[in-house]
Amino acid sequence: MPKKHDFLFLPHTADIMFEAFGTSFSGALESAAQAIFDVVGKAQKPGEEIEILETGAKSRDELVVFVLSKIVSAIDAHELVPYDFKVSQFDEKSLALRGTLFLGKGTPRDHIKAVTFGNLEVQHKSRGAWRLQVLLDI
Repeated sequence: MPKKHDFLFLPHTADIMFEAFGTSFSGALESAAQAIFDVVGKAQKPGEEIEILETGAKSRDELVVFVLSKIVSAIDAHELVPYDFKVSQFDEKSLALRGTLFLGKGTPRDHIKAVTFGNLEVQHKSRGAWRLQVLLDI
């Protein structure tokens, strides 16, 4: 059973914007993935596993967009719905990330065209907490 993640949808005129929170950058990214799952629908149980590997980001902003975009692409390509996403490795210096996307049977409820850089915010808050603000083009 996936753990509870913290995210909050924000008002936006045409697209979907949300904030995701975590006690680490990786945790905030996992929460952001859960917000995407809330948009497209979520599987009742896991089936297929997809490795998500990102090594080309020059900033945390890029890393957020690249990883979430890979998740959206995997959902579209496999025509399955997400169950969970777990970050297994994250290197602070090189910004290299490895994670696993768990997909299950089902039909996505909504389609996300893109994860955008518009309104993107990546903030390291006090006491190690992280906040991500993400805009999805639907």
